[in-house]
Amino acid sequence: MDLRYPIVAQAVVKTAEGQEVDFASKGSDQVCVETTKGQAYVFTDIPACIPVLAPTKLKLNEEGGTDQIHISWAGSKNATSYKLDRAVGNAPDNELIASDIAGTDFMHKSTDPKQVDQMTIKVTAVRADGRESDEGAIKTIRRLQ
Repeated sequence: MDLRYPIVAQAVVKTAEGQEVDFASKGSDQVCVETTKGQAYVFTDIPACIPVLAPTKLKLNEEGGTDQIHISWAGSKNATSYKLDRAVGNAPDNELIASDIAGTDFMHKSTDPKQVDQMTIKVTAVRADGRESDEGAIKTIRRLQ
């Protein structure tokens, strides 16, 4: 059985009778436990999951006459890096621009500035353990054609 839960890989797993059960970790938030039909399992000692604070005050400044966008934001106190995504037009999915950004600003060179009439930028905070903020700072650029 696979179980996903924040930081579950640090849990203690026992049968209902108190026998410790071995399990395989699949990252910090997922474990695989070999189960027996009819047996109950108890997960204890799961550490509290402290959320990663999202960055704020996202600013986008297009560099006049160029295809570059200067992106800056107010940092998160428990982040060690940041990740940038973008959605072009009305695309339902984001595409990664950059990850492992150490500072709170980034120069994005758009490869398709003339073809893009709308672009939404999202920045999220990433903690040292790899956990990413649930929310992010989001801004949209709209160009008049």
